[in-house]
This record gives sequence, structure tokens and C-alpha cells, in this order.
Amino acid sequence: MEKWVQRIEEMGLSPLAVPLLELARALGPLIAQALLLGYPLLSGVVSSEALERAAGWLDDPRGAERLLSRLERRSEG
Repeated sequence: MEKWVQRIEEMGLSPLAVPLLELARALGPLIAQALLLGYPLLSGVVSSEALERAAGWLDDPRGAERLLSRLERRSEG
């Protein structure tokens, strides 16, 4: 998790990441299902392991919440 926070900050994407994470928290399960439904189309472009990890992360709203809270804490400190 800390690697993701560090990467986001190094690339200067924190201002963009926060609203996207809030969206992922709200719509994550729906997006996860869309990824799984689109698996046959995406499997040639993205590895099946990456799709499964992304769907699992999006399906659990706590993942987006943890990343969001860490980004917000770092921006405050």
C-alpha cells in the first residue's frame, strides 16, 4: 500500500487520485463486476492475474478507503 502512495505522490497524481478513489469507493463493486464481465475482451491486453487483483481490490471498499486515508494523511503532514 505504501508503494502505491509513494508512486502516486512522486508522479504528482494526488490531486487526481483522491476523487478517483472516492469514486472507486462508491462504485467499486459495480466496476469490479464490469471487469469480470469484460474478462474475455480484456484478457488479450491485461493479464488475468492483474484483472482478478483489480476486481478483488475494487470489490472491497476498504481498500480504496485505506489508500485514500493514507494519501490524505500524507498531504496534511
